[in-house]
Parts: sequence; structure tokens; C-alpha cells
Amino acid sequence: LALLTVATAGCPGLDLDLGGAGDGEQILFQSGYAFARDGEIYVADGSDYQAAKRLTTSGSNSQPAISANGRVVVYVHTDLSGQTSLRRVSTGGGEESELVPASEGRTLSQPALDAAGSRVVFVSKDGSGGGSLAVVEIDGRNERLIDSSFNDSSPSFYPDGASVLALTGPGSLSRDELVRVELSAGVRSSVASGLGALGSRAALSPDGTRIAFEMRRDSKTRIFVVDEAGGSPTQISSTGGNDLSPTWVNDGRLGFASDVGGTWNVYELEVA
Repeated sequence: LALLTVATAGCPGLDLDLGGAGDGEQILFQSGYAFARDGEIYVADGSDYQAAKRLTTSGSNSQPAISANGRVVVYVHTDLSGQTSLRRVSTGGGEESELVPASEGRTLSQPALDAAGSRVVFVSKDGSGGGSLAVVEIDGRNERLIDSSFNDSSPSFYPDGASVLALTGPGSLSRDELVRVELSAGVRSSVASGLGALGSRAALSPDGTRIAFEMRRDSKTRIFVVDEAGGSPTQISSTGGNDLSPTWVNDGRLGFASDVGGTWNVYELEVA
């Protein structure tokens, strides 16, 4: 995986090798990216994307998420036996520390931080294959399951930090609904349902008013946006390739990865 810069939507794609279909580990933040490359976590400041800074040395790291203030990255570490744990590291450098330890028969994935960078929501899967939402404080204390009987994925915090958005559906490979889940009691409410074949990622805008998500259309994966309050989804990407990993740069600008032209590139576009 090599991430060098950002290409603006509508302009020719730059020749970036993002590791192939489905890699999608890039997470846009305030002024640049956190990303996984060859099993390590890097950050690149917006003023100089080519000067990426390596944050980890442990190997087999993936799925980075960065706090809104850009100070800490949380990511998934996979050990030699294939077990997964959550770790964190400062963007300023320093030691990697374990957030949620690995345990046999449990797979951890898709961490996301709240706006304050004080809590992490993630997906915990057991042998049944279903995805349960869980939350833990940034220092590793007070880990708990939010629910345990749903096929949830791709959580992201609402601005108030009291609830999260998630993809869900009747099966782990058949998600067709966006739900809001309260952290305190796990109360669920549907945000949008009957959407069709959703992809693996949904992202709530920083102000909590819009949701970007992947959905299949004409044999390709496209990026759609829908109002959190309801309404019909609007397709916003049409590169001709597969468009994945929507991530909000700010309330009106979205980043995503696309394989148009046969090479994975990062694009940004304005969302009206």
C-alpha cells in the first residue's frame, strides 16, 4: 500500500497503489490521512502527503481510526495465531499500547472514536459470525457489549457521543438497513431501511445530519448519501469503477477510494 496524495474528483487520478480491491484502510482526518501500509500504521499531514510518518513497528496492523483532534490512532492488530486485539498509538509517536486484548474465538474490527477521543466503539464477533457492537474507554477501562444479537458493522458516533450509527441486516453478508443505537441501553431505531445490497462501510457526517455509505448499483459499488432525518438516497460518485470507503473530511466534503482505470486512488468531492 502506498499513499502519496489526494486527487480531486473530476481530475485525472494519480497513480497510487492502494493495495487492491477491498483494501480501504485509508481514514481521512482534519488535514491528512491515517492509513495502513504493509501491516503498519502511518499518518500523512495534508501539507505534505509524501512525507508519511510511520507510527507502528509491530506488524499485522490494519483498520486505523483517528480522533477528531488528530492526536491518537486506534487500530486492529492480528497476532501470529490470527487473534485480533485493539491497540492505540499517539500520532506524535511513542509506544503502542493495548486497548482491548485478544481472546480465543473473538474477532475485533472496525474501531471508531467519539468526537472527544475518549471512547472507542467497535465490532466484536464470536464463532457464530454475527457482529455485536461494543464500547471501551480510550485507556482500556469499562469495556462492554452494547448488543449481542444483531449483525452490525461499521459503527460511527453521533456528535453527542450518546449513540452510534451502524449498518445492519438479516445476515453478516446481507445488510440493508442503517440504525441508530443508544449506548446506555442498546435501544435501536431505524434510520433508513430497505436500501438493497449495502457495502461494508457507512459514515456519519461530523454534524450528524448526513450519512455516506456504499451500495451496489449496475454491478459496481457506488457512494450514496442520505439525510439522517430520512429521505431518498442520492448517488454522489460515478467514476466508472468501484467506489469504496466513504469518509467525511468535513460536513460538506467526502473522501473515498476508487479503482477506476485499474489502480486504486483516493478522491475527494463536495457534497451539496
